[in-house]
Amino acid sequence: MKLWRLSLLIAVWCGGATPFDLIGQETPEVLVCEGDALRQANAYTAAFGAYERAYPYYVADSNYYMMAYLKTWSSEMAYEEWGDGYYKKGNAAVQEAYRIAQAHLLTDTLSFYPITLMNMGIYYGTVRDYEQKLTFYQKGKKAAQRVQGQYGTYTSIAYNNLGFTYGSRRNWKKSLNYLDTALVIARETGNQTAIFSAQNNKAHAYAEMGDFERAIFTQEAALEAASEAKDYARAANNLGVLYAEIKEWDAGIRYLKEALEIRRQLSETLTENIFSTQLNLVWAYSSSDQTEKSDALLDEVIKEAVALSPAFDNSLNLQIAYNYRARNALKSDRLGEAMSWVRKAEQVGSWSLEVWASTKLVKSMVLDAGNRTEEALWAVQESYQILVPGYQPKAVTDLPDWRAMEAIAYTLTLFQLQAALLEKLAKERQEPDLQQAALNTLEAADSAVTVSRLSYQSQMSKELMSANAKNLYNALIAIHYRLYQNTGKKVHHEQAFLYMEKNKALSVLENLNAMEAARFHDIPGGLVEAERGLREDIAFYQLNLNAGRPGEYPEQEKIWKAELSRLTQSQDSLFRIIKQQFPRYYKTRIGMEMPDLKTVQQTVIGPEETMIEYFQSDDALYVLMASTTTTQFIRLDTDRLERNVKELYEALRNKDPEVSRVSHRVYQQVFEPLRKYIEGEKLVLIPDGPLSYIPFDQFVMEEAEGNRRKYLMEEYSIRRLLSGSTALQYEDIQEEAGIRHGIMALAPLFTSGQGSVRAADQFGPLPGAQKEVDALDGLFQGTFLRGPDATEEAFKDNCAASGILHLATHTAINDQFPNATHLLLKETEKEDGKLNVYEIYGQSIPAQLGFLSGCNTGIGTLKAGEGAISLGHAFAYAGCPNIVMTLWPIKDDLVPELVKVYYNGLRNGLDKAEALREAKLFSLKNDELFAHPYYWSGFVYTGDRSPVQLYSFVLTDYIWVIAGAVFAILIGAVVWWKMRS
Repeated sequence: MKLWRLSLLIAVWCGGATPFDLIGQETPEVLVCEGDALRQANAYTAAFGAYERAYPYYVADSNYYMMAYLKTWSSEMAYEEWGDGYYKKGNAAVQEAYRIAQAHLLTDTLSFYPITLMNMGIYYGTVRDYEQKLTFYQKGKKAAQRVQGQYGTYTSIAYNNLGFTYGSRRNWKKSLNYLDTALVIARETGNQTAIFSAQNNKAHAYAEMGDFERAIFTQEAALEAASEAKDYARAANNLGVLYAEIKEWDAGIRYLKEALEIRRQLSETLTENIFSTQLNLVWAYSSSDQTEKSDALLDEVIKEAVALSPAFDNSLNLQIAYNYRARNALKSDRLGEAMSWVRKAEQVGSWSLEVWASTKLVKSMVLDAGNRTEEALWAVQESYQILVPGYQPKAVTDLPDWRAMEAIAYTLTLFQLQAALLEKLAKERQEPDLQQAALNTLEAADSAVTVSRLSYQSQMSKELMSANAKNLYNALIAIHYRLYQNTGKKVHHEQAFLYMEKNKALSVLENLNAMEAARFHDIPGGLVEAERGLREDIAFYQLNLNAGRPGEYPEQEKIWKAELSRLTQSQDSLFRIIKQQFPRYYKTRIGMEMPDLKTVQQTVIGPEETMIEYFQSDDALYVLMASTTTTQFIRLDTDRLERNVKELYEALRNKDPEVSRVSHRVYQQVFEPLRKYIEGEKLVLIPDGPLSYIPFDQFVMEEAEGNRRKYLMEEYSIRRLLSGSTALQYEDIQEEAGIRHGIMALAPLFTSGQGSVRAADQFGPLPGAQKEVDALDGLFQGTFLRGPDATEEAFKDNCAASGILHLATHTAINDQFPNATHLLLKETEKEDGKLNVYEIYGQSIPAQLGFLSGCNTGIGTLKAGEGAISLGHAFAYAGCPNIVMTLWPIKDDLVPELVKVYYNGLRNGLDKAEALREAKLFSLKNDELFAHPYYWSGFVYTGDRSPVQLYSFVLTDYIWVIAGAVFAILIGAVVWWKMRS
């Protein structure tokens, strides 16, 4: 703001005096007016100075009201300025304001007192007394409501502070509740700054929950609400990061550049905000393979930061910048340059243990690239020493106690790097013991994953944990394969199976962790909330203990350790109760207990049946095969596999006439090498990754007479499983709930007309859906809902009573956010028509079979399959582990006929997998128009092989039973008549 405009504002604020009238008049009244005007103009440093100069005048007069007033607003200005030691000045000022108000004033009458209390919350946050911080924020809210009512600026600020604080504790439910209230109040009062703050904090909460879709939408609203340049820059920076998180690099880089430009305009020199935005841009450039741009920007910011040192002390960001520079040089095989940047990073010496450990990690990677294996291992040990105080390694095979590292997700990278280096050293030295040490290291990492999986961490930590866990299981399975090749011991089959199962279970668990609105129908909501709350608090205190310098806050650390011990004991007690009383929830959500391979062989695999479980890594496709008595462990080549699978998927869903060529190619790659190990004519498939979206029964095995192809389903009867452990987990579910009979079939309209699903314009029509329901209506007793009657509300009201659930509708599969996957039904006033995965977890669905007839129409590209797996697990948890789904939209009239043949097969006593196979064979052989696998192979069945128990509605089904009963009655009557005679 120009000086003359600021002077005029001060004059107006101070009762109309001109700027010239104020010259030389430094009276306390003028200074207070000046401070208030400067505060309104966002000139925080100048306002702080005016308030501090006025303060001694009122001390001399013992004017306690003005003393408290001035110190409150001094603290506010210091916290707004924050840098250059101002937060310390703010801490001193607000403590003095609070002391004066408590000792000398009736605080209920002070209009500024809510600010005093909220700034006391900030003070306690700076000294890391988080319980007192929360207490004072709550007091600030009550004071604001007392002073201004529910709809006041201070009240909005108070709710916003509480929302942010609960977010820092990972309690997103409370966080969003407070932030929503803050936003409502801010809109009511028209306070644009408060609107921005609430939207900005909500976007952060959604991002930390992993819901980037809502995070981006909310952050865009914050950007629109920003009335000041600094707020706009902050929102643009955050939006750029969010777009980069979902790998929309162009949008991310555009917003980050905009934020950087504004922040440059707001400051004549480098600031922490400018530096952090530049590092965000560096991350976006590096991650999108724009290394030259990344290096150029790094050189610019490093040069500027070094030139301003020591006046500008930002060693943390500078060390991060050096780390990035070293990584970029390593990517380009410039090892000497990379090591030079590592040494510069070491010389900076920031306060962050994680950044220091990252420097040592990069150092190890550079040494490894230069084949200096033992030195690289010692660099890993240096990183451990930074992360675990007191750890003193004696050999490169040593490991710290992983319990001290469990809250730091990227340390899993260190475990895996150490294991890889130990294997490399084992080859170099021909020392088998080092390979065993590598295995021990990976097993320690697995223990850390198993314990840390419930931890509430930041979104970045969760992503690192997820990525590292998948890499970890890849490494474990690979090392067990190599050990099996070396030793021939079948114990490596069992261990590989365990890690394949853990990998699949962890994916589901991660989805449940992200599902804040999760409901579980077979456990009281209060227990779920209690368990969730304990996890949040344990993670919060663990994070506090692992953050910052050890011994920096000794008294607080003692309190945190005591509280952590108490919470852990409470959690153990609660886990014991849940395990005993609610085993299904415990197994799904907490236990992660994997059955051994022998148990699966004895319980899951049937006679004349072979189980084939796949695990896809970056460089191999591992396969574990098992019958009831034998096992095989195989490694298949993945050269061009992902490309071949994608080509096959597209050829199938697009009815490509040349699909057989691609199908045979994939068959040769993923199945033909396994045939010699298959026992019997029944298969249990557990696919992984993109293979989840490929129907195996359409694999072309060979060309037969008359150019007719031989498909895999003609030789094998196939069923799928989500995993071996899931099959065991839900095997007794029908016995628990009791067998349900009858059918509920729903077929909403997708025509964009009246009575249609609201989202119909996003999905194609399902012309055969109504016919499917008509066909079933003629076969079975039950509930049949068409068009506007096929509502989500009706499904929830009736799903617990049906033996079969048939939903002829679309499913919107979301692989980025698997718990956003949902079935589309007609909306009502009570329900929005989106039957989400988390809602299915909350239903009781003890059906013998679920049939999702229009399932995967919502999918556009081939992805990992997490969304479909999440949907399957939700139905299994709800009580329906046996489910038929489709892998693409099938819009032709064949579907009703295939469905009718399938259900007739069930009526005739075929098991659920065999009935689907017969329906597909009927489609293949009955009509040449429908011989293309597009029409029939998209249906896949997941579950057991037991037949379905049905009550038929058709009179002919009962004719002989009725005739027999009538005959028996007649005979009985004749006998009775003769006896009376």
